[in-house]
Amino acid sequence: MVSTLINAFEDLRTAEPNGSLKFRTSAKWPINTDKVRQALKEAGFSSKIVARCDVPNEYSAAIYRWAENLQGLPALVVYPETEDQISITVKFAAENKFTISVRCGGHNGAPMAPETILVDMRHFNSVKVNQETCQLTFGGGCNWGEVYEVANPVGLEAVGGGYWGVGVGGWHTGGGYSWLSGKHGMVTASEAENPDLFWSIRGGHGQLGVITEFTTQAYPNGGQALTGMLGYRPDQLSQVLDMLNERFFPVRTSQESLVLGFVRCPPHYQPVVAIMPWIQGDDAYIAKIKSIFTDTIQPMVDRTFIAHDQVQVSHGADGMFAVPGAKRKVDGLTTIGDLWPEMALEAWQKWEEYTANVPDCRGSVVLFECHSRVKIASKPSDATAWGARDPHYYAVCTGTSMTPVTDQYAEAFALETAELIAAHHLAKTGKPTRQWGLGRMNPDTQEFTYSYATNRDRLKQLKEEYDPLGVFQSPLGQQTHSTLLAKLDKGK
Repeated sequence: MVSTLINAFEDLRTAEPNGSLKFRTSAKWPINTDKVRQALKEAGFSSKIVARCDVPNEYSAAIYRWAENLQGLPALVVYPETEDQISITVKFAAENKFTISVRCGGHNGAPMAPETILVDMRHFNSVKVNQETCQLTFGGGCNWGEVYEVANPVGLEAVGGGYWGVGVGGWHTGGGYSWLSGKHGMVTASEAENPDLFWSIRGGHGQLGVITEFTTQAYPNGGQALTGMLGYRPDQLSQVLDMLNERFFPVRTSQESLVLGFVRCPPHYQPVVAIMPWIQGDDAYIAKIKSIFTDTIQPMVDRTFIAHDQVQVSHGADGMFAVPGAKRKVDGLTTIGDLWPEMALEAWQKWEEYTANVPDCRGSVVLFECHSRVKIASKPSDATAWGARDPHYYAVCTGTSMTPVTDQYAEAFALETAELIAAHHLAKTGKPTRQWGLGRMNPDTQEFTYSYATNRDRLKQLKEEYDPLGVFQSPLGQQTHSTLLAKLDKGK
C-alpha cells in the first residue's frame, strides 16, 4: 500500500539540499518548464507530462479543480502510471527543490505554487472486492462514485464521502466524515508496520506522501435510505432547531443522520433552511422518522427520495454542484459540541445578511453535519492524527464568490463565521473547538492561528522527520512546515 511512500521517505530523511538548485526561480527569469520537463524525462519518468508553457486548453484542463481559486499554476502536471513513476517524481522534486501537490478527485486540493509539480493520480483508479473478508482495495486516484459502483452490486457499502465526485485520497487523509460514520466509525488502518506513518495518514491531510492504494473494511449493505432535501422558510428556523433538539436527536440511532444547511436556491435565490436527511430502514421505519420533520412543521419543499444504494445517495447533491458560477471558495471548518439554537440563529443572521448584501457571494453556505456521535468518539483522541474524537458535530462555513474581486469577502465570511461558532462552543463547554482549514498567519511565528485538532505537535515532528525538505504540500503542510522552509532558504 505504501511501499512507494516508504522508499521515498528513506531517501528524504537523510537527503541534503541539492547545492546546484538547477531549476530554482531567479530574480531575472521564471522557471523554464521545458527544461524541467526534459530533465524529469531524463530522470526516468516516461508517462504523460503537461507543462505550464503548453497550449492553454491542455494546461487548463490539467490543473482543473472544482474551486477555481484553488487551481494555482504549477510548473508541471504529471500522470504517473506506476509506483516507480511516482518515486521518480518525488526524488526529482527533492533534488531540485520543487514541491509536490496531489490531485485525486479535484474537489479541493493542496496549494499549487509556480514551483509545484502536480501529481495527477487518475491512472490509479482500480477497485477490487474481497467478498470473503468484506474488504475493498482501491487506487489513490479513485473518487467515491467509482468505489460505490463496484461495491454496491455485490451487496457492500463503504464508509466514504457523501458526494460521488470527492476523491478518496483527500477524504481519507482529511479525517473522513460519512453518513455511515455513526454506524461504523471513522477511518482506521493497520498499526503493525510503520506505525508513525499510519498514525499520521489518518487525518494528516496528505502532507506526508503519495498514497497509491487503500484497503478498507466494507460492510453488508444496510438497505434503502431516504435522502434528498427538505426546505423550510426562514421564519421556521427556531421551530426546526427545537424539533431537532427535542424530538430527533433524542431518538436518533446510527441508522439516521442529517445535515442542516443555510442555502439560497436558484433561480430566485431566496434563503432556505435545508435539512438533508439520511434515514435507513424499511418503508414503515423511514416514514416514522421522516414524520418528525413534517408533522408539526410543514416544509415548503420536499425533494426527498428513496435511494437503494450508495451510488444513488452520492448523487443526491448533483443539482447543487450543477448550479453555474460561484466556483471560487474558502472553507472555515470547525467541530462543535452540540447544535445550540442560539449559535445556529446567530450564524443564520450573519449568513443571511452577508449573502443578501454581496450578490456575488450568495452561493455561500453554512452546513452543520450531525452524524451519530457515539461511534466516532469510541477511539481516544491520540489514536490517529485526526484528534477530534470527543462527541461532536461538524460545521462547514463556505464562502463562495463569482470573481476574484469578491474573494476577500468570501474569505472573511468563512473564517469569521467559523470563529463565531467556535466562540459559542467555548462558552458552552469551556474547551476550545477543533478548527482546521484556512487560518490567519501570525507574522512573528509564521504559523497559522487555527490549530489542527490536538495532535498538531506530533504531526509537525513527523513532518520534519519524514519530509525534511518540505516536498509534500497540503493545506496543513503549508502551516506546519513554513519555519523549516525558511531555514532552508536562508542556507542556500
